[in-house]
Amino acid sequence: MAYRTVPSRPELKDILPADFLHGYASAAYQVEGATSKDGRGPCNWDEFLKDYPDKGDDACRSYDLWQDDVKLLQQYGAKSYRFSISWSRVKPLGGKNDPVNEAGIQYYNNLINALVDAGIEPTVTLYHYDTPLALDERYRGFAASDPTELIDDFVAYAKLCFAKFGDRVKRWLTINEPWIFCSLGGEDGLVKGYTRQDFFRVGHNCLLVHGNVARVYHREFCQQRGQIGIALKNYDWVEPIDNSPEAIKAAQIAEERSLGWWAQPIFKGTQTTAWDHYGSTFPKLTNEELDLVFGSADFFSINHYGTMYATGRLIEPYTKTNFRDLDDVEKTHFKHGKPIGRRGENGHPHTVPWGFGKMLIHVWKTYAEPQNQSVYVYENGYSVEHEASFSLEDIINDQYRQEFYDLYIGALCDVVRNHGVKIAGYHCWSLLDNLEWNFGYKPRFGLTYVDRENGFKRIPKNSAMTVAAIWDHVVAKT
Repeated sequence: MAYRTVPSRPELKDILPADFLHGYASAAYQVEGATSKDGRGPCNWDEFLKDYPDKGDDACRSYDLWQDDVKLLQQYGAKSYRFSISWSRVKPLGGKNDPVNEAGIQYYNNLINALVDAGIEPTVTLYHYDTPLALDERYRGFAASDPTELIDDFVAYAKLCFAKFGDRVKRWLTINEPWIFCSLGGEDGLVKGYTRQDFFRVGHNCLLVHGNVARVYHREFCQQRGQIGIALKNYDWVEPIDNSPEAIKAAQIAEERSLGWWAQPIFKGTQTTAWDHYGSTFPKLTNEELDLVFGSADFFSINHYGTMYATGRLIEPYTKTNFRDLDDVEKTHFKHGKPIGRRGENGHPHTVPWGFGKMLIHVWKTYAEPQNQSVYVYENGYSVEHEASFSLEDIINDQYRQEFYDLYIGALCDVVRNHGVKIAGYHCWSLLDNLEWNFGYKPRFGLTYVDRENGFKRIPKNSAMTVAAIWDHVVAKT
C-alpha cells in the first residue's frame, strides 16, 4: 500500500481512550438461520424470500454456532458486539398479548452471558427490519396508517427484552437505519402496494416507535443504568461536486431528507422542511409527538458506507426507487470522468475515507456536541467487487478490505486528533459473510468467511487481523 498504514503513524498511538468500544456487528435474520426451529415464528423476510435460493433458513447458522461467533470476537480482540434480536423468535406472533417463546429467550440469554463472560459488551438492536409476519398481515407492520397498535405491540416487545436482558445489556438501539427500512418497501417490494406515502409513513412511524420505547426505558427501567439510541441511516456523505450554489444546496437537501428527517427532531427538537414540497403526503410530528421524540437518544449512533457527489440537479418527485435517489437529489460517483474511490460490489460502497471524516465532523458539530453526547459508529464496511467469484485464497487475503479499514479507521483517528470529535465506538460490518438484503448480486461484507460447504466453518480473513492490529496501536491501554 502506498499510503502510511495506521500502525506506522506514531502520531496516532493511543489517540483513542482505553474504554473505546471497538467491535463487530450483525443482524438476526442475516446470521441466525433456524427460521422454524424452537418455536420461532415467521417474519416478513421469510415470506418475501421464500422463493429465493438465498433466503435466511440457514444464513450463517449462528443460532446453532453462537459459541463459535463469541470465540471469533475474542480472537479479534473485540470489546463490543452489536447484534439484533429477532422479534418473532421471542414473540412468534408479535402482539402485546401474544405468548412468549422461552426457547428464544434462552438463546439470547446464552449469547449475552457468553459475551459478558468474555469481557465483550453486548449492544442490542431491537429491530433490524424483521417484523413478525402476523403483524404485517394484520395492519401492514410499520406501514400502518394508524400506528397505535404497532406502538403498543413494539413497546410490549421492548419491555420484554429490557426485563429479560437489561441487567446485562447496557446499550440499546431501537431501530436500525430507518432510511433504508423506508426504502425496502419500494425498491425490493417488501411491502405490497407500497407508495411514496407509505415511504413517509414508515419513517414517521419509526420516530413514534422509537420515542415511545425510549420513554418507557427511561421511566420504567432507569434502575438498569443503561442507554438507548437509534441507529441512523446508513448515511452516505453527499459532497457538492463543485462550488456552485445549486450543488451546495442539493447536498444540504440530501442531508436534511435522509438524515435530518430523524436526527433533527431527536437531537435538535426541530423538523426538516426539506420535504415540504410533498405537502400533506409527508406527515409532520405534532407538538406532543415532537416533545416525545426530542431528547430520546442518549448517544448519537450512525452507520456509514459511502460518499457521492451532488450534481446540483434535483430529481422529479416520485420518479426514483433506488435508496440512493429517494431523496430526489441527483448524485454521482464520478467527477471529471474519475471515480470518487475504489468501487465496491455494484458500486456500494466506494472507498472514500475523506467522506467518512467529513461525515463524522458534521454529525458531531450538528447533532452530538450540542447535546454533549458521544458519536458511535455502529456499522462501517466494504463489499469487495466480484468477491463471490474469488478463489478462497484471495477471499482470505482480502487486500481491498484491509485497505478500506486502514483508511477509514485512520480517518476516524484524524478527526479525533485534529477536530476534537468525540467518538466512543466503532463497529465493523460485519462479523460474518452474511445473507444480504440485495438480490441479483452477491455482496460480502464479512471479516470472516463462512464456509457453507464444510459445516458453516468460520475462517478469519486477513482484514480481521489488520483491524485488530490497528486497535492495538490507536486505543490506549488500561
